[in-house]
Amino acid sequence: MNHVKSLTYMLTNVVEPAIGPIRTLLSKLKDVEVSEPKMTKLGGPLPEVLANALADAKAADDIYGPASLKASDAWNMAEQIAMDMNVAGYSSSVADVSDTQKDHLRYKETAMLSHHDYSAVVDLQSLDDAMDSLMKLEHLTRLAAIENARLSYYFENKQ
Repeated sequence: MNHVKSLTYMLTNVVEPAIGPIRTLLSKLKDVEVSEPKMTKLGGPLPEVLANALADAKAADDIYGPASLKASDAWNMAEQIAMDMNVAGYSSSVADVSDTQKDHLRYKETAMLSHHDYSAVVDLQSLDDAMDSLMKLEHLTRLAAIENARLSYYFENKQ
């Protein structure tokens, strides 16, 4: 009962107030991407190593699940690469990979670029996924509130 009550409180008072503004920003970003395709080119092309790290992270999510250690490690690597980037380009020990790994990365980049435009990290699919997630959070908020009311009624009338 206490866990459901706490969850309901957090969803109702913390998450729910943020959903509207987040939805608005997601919609604006999506509108800009659709109406101004050149906007995704801002900042220049993604460095190959970052594009590969993002592809690995997305693949790990799909294969192992977003809560898996492999997915977490892959996202951590992508975030580290993004933090290591500077104005002149990428500079990190991650760039020092073996020739076999470089060949594999080149192959993977060619495959990625033939299927997707990786000009921006936040793409239309990620915006759509975020909108779906917001709807799921709204749904969970309603479910938690209903469960909280149900349990409260049960415990109040049981005594």
